[in-house]
Amino acid sequence: MDFNEGTYRFTAMLMSMWSHAEHGVAPDQMEPGIALEDQAHDHVLDFGMYSLRLQAEYVVIDGLALDLRLPVRAVDVSAHFHDEEGVAIENFESIHHRDEVLFGLGDPEISGVWRLLEPGANQPWYVQIAIGFTVPLGDTEPDPFVLGQSGDEHQHIFFGSGTFDPVIGAEARYEASGWTGRFWARSRVSLYENSHGYTGPGVTQGGLGAMSPLGLSEFSFMAEVGAMHETPAKWGGEQAKNSGRTEFMVNLGASWFTSPNVVFSAMVKRPIYTIVLGGQMDIPLLAMLSVSYTEMAEEAPAVAPSQ
Repeated sequence: MDFNEGTYRFTAMLMSMWSHAEHGVAPDQMEPGIALEDQAHDHVLDFGMYSLRLQAEYVVIDGLALDLRLPVRAVDVSAHFHDEEGVAIENFESIHHRDEVLFGLGDPEISGVWRLLEPGANQPWYVQIAIGFTVPLGDTEPDPFVLGQSGDEHQHIFFGSGTFDPVIGAEARYEASGWTGRFWARSRVSLYENSHGYTGPGVTQGGLGAMSPLGLSEFSFMAEVGAMHETPAKWGGEQAKNSGRTEFMVNLGASWFTSPNVVFSAMVKRPIYTIVLGGQMDIPLLAMLSVSYTEMAEEAPAVAPSQ
């Protein structure tokens, strides 16, 4: 998108992502009313995560745009429970996990975006930064660990932080003949507790890689080394279980530009090194598919009335 005053763009992106995760059951996670020999030894979860992101950008003055993002999310959870030998336990009921589909609004994000450099004939660099905040409109939940200890059913998945969270991001590209080098980084942090006593994690992630059409005019291929650092979330000022990790991964992706407005994309993310705090789920692979539709235009210049 050109960052000339009056230019605007609307994008709708539909994304789907699948992951498998599992973790052992700690003593304080055992189910109420079930004999010790009948307890599950492992919780095994499959997630289908779906998101519709609506985005609008408007260039207020040359080089400066206002960016609005609204996420709508759904999660399809398939829960399985295994005994010590890894055999599935049929018809097992848990207060922690269950087969369900969750749907809701995520936290909208408002940012100012500054385009610092634009590539041209004698200038190969593209650089921009974004600074903004999220608005707490997504659903939140009470402390699931307190509910679990009291033997009550609870929910670990929710779509909002319940707080206004600052967000900062940056992207730099170097455009050469036949390929583009890219670095990006983004960070979001929660600074205070929400109404349930929850303080969200600080999440910083980024990547360094390259993109190329590989001689195909309608395609772009990407290879990237990525990193993610998540500080522990907190409940009532205490560190949350299954929270806090540092991860390095290899990301491979491809995009198909079927028209000037429509792009289909696919990506796989494979963690290669992970440091975790506390009991964590093992997530060996993430797979993502997305399609986006973009409308872009520039406001027509004002015309003086005829005399």
